[in-house]
Amino acid sequence: MAKAFVEYQWTYIAPGATVGLFLHPFSEKEVVTFSVIPSSGNRPGFTPRVELSIGAVQVHVDGIARETWVANKSISNGGAPTPAVQLTSIIEILP
Repeated sequence: MAKAFVEYQWTYIAPGATVGLFLHPFSEKEVVTFSVIPSSGNRPGFTPRVELSIGAVQVHVDGIARETWVANKSISNGGAPTPAVQLTSIIEILP
């Protein structure tokens, strides 16, 4: 059965900016993927759009690590394109 965890939330990502996380520890039996949900929050006037990039899997001192980046690709309709973003990790444990 899969488990989901909200790893991080940004309340403001500047226009054209990218933010990232180095997430660890994961075990060798955990299959992990990520999901992002952008929203305009209380700042109307733009269409929230972000791009999620997932880096290579790395061995870390306490397990397996993964890097993620979220880039602001929002389209302005007159408002400041500064989305709020929630990053969620979805983990499935292999038998």
